[in-house]
Amino acid sequence: MYFGFPPSSYWITKRTIGELALKVASPELMLAMKIKASRGRRDNEDVVELLRILGLSSIEEVLTIYENVYAQEEMNFEMMELVTQFLENRP
Repeated sequence: MYFGFPPSSYWITKRTIGELALKVASPELMLAMKIKASRGRRDNEDVVELLRILGLSSIEEVLTIYENVYAQEEMNFEMMELVTQFLENRP
Protein backbone atom coordinates (compact mmCIF):
# COMPACT_ATOMS: atom_id res chain seq x y z
CA MET A 1 0.00 0.00 0.00
CA TYR A 2 1.23 3.48 -0.90
CA PHE A 3 1.36 6.05 1.92
CA GLY A 4 2.95 8.98 0.15
CA PHE A 5 1.97 12.56 0.83
CA PRO A 6 -0.05 14.32 -1.91
CA PRO A 7 1.94 16.78 -4.04
CA SER A 8 2.10 20.33 -2.68
CA SER A 9 0.06 21.55 -5.66
CA TYR A 10 -2.96 19.82 -4.09
CA TRP A 11 -2.83 22.00 -0.96
CA ILE A 12 -4.11 25.57 -0.74
CA THR A 13 -2.57 28.00 1.75
CA LYS A 14 -5.42 29.79 3.52
CA ARG A 15 -3.39 31.77 6.01
CA THR A 16 0.21 32.30 7.02
CA ILE A 17 1.35 33.53 10.42
CA GLY A 18 5.10 33.86 10.60
CA GLU A 19 6.47 30.50 9.51
CA LEU A 20 3.20 28.69 10.19
CA ALA A 21 0.95 28.05 7.18
CA LEU A 22 -2.63 26.83 7.39
CA LYS A 23 -3.22 24.62 4.37
CA VAL A 24 -6.43 22.96 3.21
CA ALA A 25 -7.05 20.29 0.62
CA SER A 26 -7.86 21.51 -2.89
CA PRO A 27 -11.06 20.29 -4.55
CA GLU A 28 -8.92 17.87 -6.59
CA LEU A 29 -7.38 16.38 -3.46
CA MET A 30 -10.78 16.17 -1.76
CA LEU A 31 -12.12 14.31 -4.82
CA ALA A 32 -9.27 11.79 -4.71
CA MET A 33 -9.70 11.27 -0.96
CA LYS A 34 -13.49 10.83 -1.24
CA ILE A 35 -13.05 8.34 -4.08
CA LYS A 36 -10.46 6.43 -2.04
CA ALA A 37 -12.67 6.35 1.08
CA SER A 38 -15.75 5.21 -0.89
CA ARG A 39 -18.01 5.19 2.17
CA GLY A 40 -21.25 4.77 0.26
CA ARG A 41 -23.82 7.56 0.31
CA ARG A 42 -21.63 9.53 2.72
CA ASP A 43 -19.05 10.08 0.00
CA ASN A 44 -21.09 9.57 -3.18
CA GLU A 45 -22.91 12.90 -2.89
CA ASP A 46 -19.63 14.70 -2.19
CA VAL A 47 -17.93 13.03 -5.17
CA VAL A 48 -20.74 14.12 -7.51
CA GLU A 49 -20.60 17.69 -6.16
CA LEU A 50 -16.81 17.82 -6.55
CA LEU A 51 -17.12 16.57 -10.14
CA ARG A 52 -19.50 19.48 -10.78
CA ILE A 53 -17.28 22.04 -9.05
CA LEU A 54 -14.22 20.90 -10.98
CA GLY A 55 -16.10 20.74 -14.30
CA LEU A 56 -14.65 17.33 -15.11
CA SER A 57 -16.10 15.72 -18.21
CA SER A 58 -14.25 12.43 -18.66
CA ILE A 59 -13.25 9.45 -16.59
CA GLU A 60 -9.68 10.00 -17.80
CA GLU A 61 -9.60 13.41 -16.05
CA VAL A 62 -10.84 11.83 -12.84
CA LEU A 63 -8.35 8.97 -13.06
CA THR A 64 -5.48 11.41 -13.64
CA ILE A 65 -6.33 13.27 -10.44
CA TYR A 66 -6.80 10.02 -8.49
CA GLU A 67 -3.56 8.48 -9.76
CA ASN A 68 -1.58 11.66 -9.02
CA VAL A 69 -2.58 11.30 -5.37
CA TYR A 70 -2.78 7.49 -5.03
CA ALA A 71 -0.17 6.46 -7.56
CA GLN A 72 -0.13 2.74 -6.85
CA GLU A 73 -3.79 2.09 -6.15
CA GLU A 74 -6.73 1.44 -8.43
CA MET A 75 -10.09 3.13 -8.09
CA ASN A 76 -12.76 0.93 -6.52
CA PHE A 77 -15.20 -0.54 -9.07
CA GLU A 78 -18.37 0.87 -7.46
CA MET A 79 -16.91 4.37 -7.40
CA MET A 80 -15.79 4.01 -11.02
CA GLU A 81 -19.40 3.14 -11.90
CA LEU A 82 -20.78 6.15 -10.00
CA VAL A 83 -18.35 8.57 -11.65
CA THR A 84 -18.96 7.12 -15.12
CA GLN A 85 -22.75 7.28 -14.71
CA PHE A 86 -22.60 10.88 -13.52
CA LEU A 87 -20.34 11.96 -16.38
CA GLU A 88 -22.48 10.19 -19.00
CA ASN A 89 -25.75 11.61 -17.66
CA ARG A 90 -24.77 15.10 -16.59
CA PRO A 91 -27.15 17.81 -17.81
